[in-house]
Amino acid sequence: LCAVNVRRMKTLALCTFFIFLSEIQSLPQNFEDIDTSKDQPNNEKVQIDQASPNSNSIHVGHNNPVKSDISIIQTNPFNTSIHVSLNVGKESKVQVRIIEGINSQLHISFNGMTGSSCDVSVLGCFNCSVHVSFQNPVDTTAKVLMDDAEASFLHVSQNVPTNSPMEVTMKNPINSQIHISQAVPRSSSLTWSLEGDADKNQIEVSQNSADDSSPLSCNPECPQEEYEYSYDYYGETEAKGKKSVAAAPIPAPAPVRQKQNNNNRPPPRNAPAKSGHSPRKQNSRNKAKGKQPRNERPKSSRGGNNAIPGFSTKDALGCPGGSLDACNNGCPSKFGNRVAKVCQTVCGKRC
Repeated sequence: LCAVNVRRMKTLALCTFFIFLSEIQSLPQNFEDIDTSKDQPNNEKVQIDQASPNSNSIHVGHNNPVKSDISIIQTNPFNTSIHVSLNVGKESKVQVRIIEGINSQLHISFNGMTGSSCDVSVLGCFNCSVHVSFQNPVDTTAKVLMDDAEASFLHVSQNVPTNSPMEVTMKNPINSQIHISQAVPRSSSLTWSLEGDADKNQIEVSQNSADDSSPLSCNPECPQEEYEYSYDYYGETEAKGKKSVAAAPIPAPAPVRQKQNNNNRPPPRNAPAKSGHSPRKQNSRNKAKGKQPRNERPKSSRGGNNAIPGFSTKDALGCPGGSLDACNNGCPSKFGNRVAKVCQTVCGKRC
């Protein structure tokens, strides 16, 4: 009984919080949206520091930049979006720092950058998405740190990097999805480090077609399969210490597919049977085995055996917990008073 009550309280808390997220579109915007797009900037500096921003967006786009210096810091952001894009430039650096974010998004993309750097730190986040990608970077370093992420998503990737090491570190992630990848790296190491329980997350780390100067280092062990290629297909055998090449087996010819024409096309399902063929009986096997027709089978209950006694989805979608007090008790408190007040406002409307 105690275990059932604990499950009910956890389910109530989750339902209340996610209903609160879907019901409230956003908190009132308290910072203006920022859009700084530059073509061929030289020594361009962008410094943004925001405390408790709500429902605002930041976009920084530099085309052919030289020595761009971009620094963005957000503390306690809620429903914010940051997008930084650098295209075909050199000697530029990007630093982004997010502290205790909720429902926030960060997207950084480097395309054809040379002699540049990218440094990302996300310290505490819930329901956040971080996407960092590099296309053909040269002499460009990438460092991503993400701590205490819950129900969040992290994607860091490099495509054909040259002399561009990538380092990704996470601490104590919970219920998060992590994707780290390198494709065709050249003298570009990939280092992945995790402190926490890997089984509580979905993690994929991969490195494809790397040269000998692109080591892959994982702590703990990389969660990707190591493929061992077999060359038996070519018929290589060893006899008395000498290699001899045997003839490769000749594969069997593929079956010839008969073209369909009016002569061999199967008759329509309701067409009368031709002479020599007995008409097909419908549902004869089901009737013989005593099976019910598909449209007469009883439908299973939605909850099944895993349904929680005394708790229904209908109640959660109406008034979570069935009463105002129960709904308010399910509101999260660890995200601060402003989030809790918004959640309680939702409870007041629903209950």
